[in-house]
Amino acid sequence: MKRESKSQKMDLEAQESLLQVADKLVGFVDELLRTS
Repeated sequence: MKRESKSQKMDLEAQESLLQVADKLVGFVDELLRTS
């Protein structure tokens, strides 16, 4: 049970970091579109 909850927490952290990366990518693309 502990191992399962730990893996779930890791998944949540991975999802959060993925969202942050996606957000940065969107901002980066937005900047490129604006400057071009």
